Amino acid sequence: AAAAGLIAALAVAAARLAGAGSALAGATSPSTGSSTVQRLVAMCAHKKPTKKGRKIVILECVEQREMVRNGVPGAGGPRGGVSRYYTEKNVRNTPGRLELKKYNKYLGRHTVHRELK
Repeated sequence: AAAAGLIAALAVAAARLAGAGSALAGATSPSTGSSTVQRLVAMCAHKKPTKKGRKIVILECVEQREMVRNGVPGAGGPRGGVSRYYTEKNVRNTPGRLELKKYNKYLGRHTVHRELK
């Protein structure tokens, strides 16, 4: 219903432009009015979404990082790593630090992962 209203509004606008002899309409003949509507609809329909507000962040396990700092044996797994995930976040929606529960393969359970600087 909203799309039909948009097309009708564009048709009225195109008819006004064609009647006024605008450069957008191309000519004043009524046959070009439908092509103008099609061009306007195509312009509105093919807007590409932007990803300006997104940035890549690194999530690191808080619990395991503390265990490694305190020197708990076996906290870093067999190769001595800390669980990390790479993801994107929308800065507009979440301006603060991102904090999610993710699976830690070294500890074998879900733990809290927090965004690094």
